[in-house]
Amino acid sequence: MKEDHFDISLFRSKGYQIIDDLANYLESSYKKYRPVLSLVSPEEEYKFWENYSITDLKSFNTDLIERSISLHHPNYIGHQVSAPLPEIALLGLTSELLNNGMGIYEMGAAGTAIEQNVIRQFCNSIGYDSNSSGFLTSGGTLANLTALLAARSYCLAKHPESSIENLYILVSEQAHFCIERAGITMGLPQTNIVKIAVDDQYRIDTLELHKRANAIIQSGGLIMSVVACACSTATGSYDDIVVLSKISKELDSWLHVDGAHGGAAIFSEKLKSNLLQSVEQADSIIIDAHKMMLTPALCTAVLFKKSENSYISFKQKADYLFDQISQDPNNLAKRTYETTKYMMGIKVYYLFKKLGVKYIGDYIERQTDLTLQLFDLINDSPNFEVAHRPMSNILCFRYWIKDATDEKLNRINQTIRNTIIDSGKFYIVSTWLNDIYYLRVTIMNVLTTIKDVKSMIHEIEEIAIRTSC
Repeated sequence: MKEDHFDISLFRSKGYQIIDDLANYLESSYKKYRPVLSLVSPEEEYKFWENYSITDLKSFNTDLIERSISLHHPNYIGHQVSAPLPEIALLGLTSELLNNGMGIYEMGAAGTAIEQNVIRQFCNSIGYDSNSSGFLTSGGTLANLTALLAARSYCLAKHPESSIENLYILVSEQAHFCIERAGITMGLPQTNIVKIAVDDQYRIDTLELHKRANAIIQSGGLIMSVVACACSTATGSYDDIVVLSKISKELDSWLHVDGAHGGAAIFSEKLKSNLLQSVEQADSIIIDAHKMMLTPALCTAVLFKKSENSYISFKQKADYLFDQISQDPNNLAKRTYETTKYMMGIKVYYLFKKLGVKYIGDYIERQTDLTLQLFDLINDSPNFEVAHRPMSNILCFRYWIKDATDEKLNRINQTIRNTIIDSGKFYIVSTWLNDIYYLRVTIMNVLTTIKDVKSMIHEIEEIAIRTSC
């Protein structure tokens, strides 16, 4: 071997190089020296890496940075993925080098205790009492599945005469697709995941929900769970948890809140009182730290109003890991799908302890306020049409021309989005609402300003003119 890959001095020198590269990436992103992204076709990107030769760590890291999207660029206003706080990201190196799998306590004592502290802060901020509990898992999709598995076990325990084919989930038609995927994965017929229509603000229609639920019950079905969006993926709309909580109690069903994106509003007194009233009545709620908590992916909290319910998703025996089948908060593999569990809690713990929950709340309020400012700019312009008034940091809008058909406007806005992506100046995404194509932004980056979003509007107008839209 040419070099000792476990040599400490070599590790130190390479580490300095990597930190310098990442610091340069941050500077070039902050100051907009680099584009948001320089996208090539999937075939070209695949060929580049297929034929790539690694000469040293620094050059590989540099190429990786240069060929990746820059989430720290102020003009990154696309998907719901955070631009992490740099100092928090450094803890990822510690976690990966220590490599403490947290399935059982003795393999990850510090990480397990830290995670319990993190969960307690989440539960306190929700308004749960001391009987609540939870854990961290790898992303919102797995978190929603885990919570709904608990709902299934809870429902079948109350109705042992019933079968899974008789269970129903009621959820907004604007809910993330992973809710339907979770239902199918756990064995429900696809028709038993009932998608409820939304109102003009893209919130679940609670009257329609009540009507559909009663029809299911009259036909002999059981409402396993009512799922509230906090907020929906496409439009950032928060369902009315106050009403859904009352309906769930009336139906004797499990209320689950998918707060993957917007659940972190619990850390803002103002937003919690406006958007998440009665969230403490939910039987379970999930919150992604890697969305609105400035934390690298993946890290999702799965939280239960009653601690005992946090154990019923994956109740099974494993003698080689556990001494006995019991409720044991220290051996996390008893409650999570992962057995070799990533030490994900340390980043959120640092955030809570170093900066405090108010820092998170202030950040979310800032991003929401900036999105409202963007809404006002677009809503006042004759060249644009908005789909909704934002409740979060997500806004859907489209370039608009008087008397143009929706079909023509769809083509125009698709051209605008493709042109923006090709230029690399901005990163925005899109969605379809009622067969209408909308441009969609999610203002995640704390460095994005009103000047940046004004520049985006101007760029869209310029593209429309240049392409004879």
